[in-house]
Amino acid sequence: MFSRPLITEAGKFIRVPSRRVYRDLSYFLQEELGASNVENQEDSLLIIAKKGIMNVITIKIEIRIQPEGEASKIDLNFGYRNFLAAALAVLSFLILLSAVSLSFIPLLAIIPLIMLMQILGSGAVTSFTASISEFLLLLEKSHEKEQLDEARRRWQADTRGISDLYERLVAAHTEIWGHTRVLEYKISEYTEQGLTKEEAIRKVAEEEGALRSR
Repeated sequence: MFSRPLITEAGKFIRVPSRRVYRDLSYFLQEELGASNVENQEDSLLIIAKKGIMNVITIKIEIRIQPEGEASKIDLNFGYRNFLAAALAVLSFLILLSAVSLSFIPLLAIIPLIMLMQILGSGAVTSFTASISEFLLLLEKSHEKEQLDEARRRWQADTRGISDLYERLVAAHTEIWGHTRVLEYKISEYTEQGLTKEEAIRKVAEEEGALRSR
């Protein structure tokens, strides 16, 4: 009957701690997306809000943020109780109009009107989820930059020469693997992400504990 089914749920994953996602997403919903009746349940990391469509249909939005270590899983659920009530009201009105006018012509408008409401609801949710996705992407990039800036300050504070660190890594990898291919792969991965070779070596050294071995 309907060409565009209503979206009831969506999921996102973001490499940002859950508390920050909860805080920033709550602000974004209210200040940028114009959501109303925003209810924040900080203990359970749950956000409940409503989004109006043309001041006629209201969609209920539940956003649950689940910690995944230093990352977060975000579940979005959409409720259409108001949409169903509006559709039922339209149906009842047209049936009543048909009965009063003794004509089946008003009934011909039932399907087009309900389809229009469904299209509006689906379009609003699609736009909403796209805005959320874009915001989460920007938030993740911002968090990654902050993490990198913090890491660079740590690395700059380390007085050990880069040659010493690299030699320690080579020795450790050779002892474990019998070669340094894993080490070189890690370094090349980080340089492809925008780090200098020295920063990549320090990052690997930090991850593998070489910076703590003085």
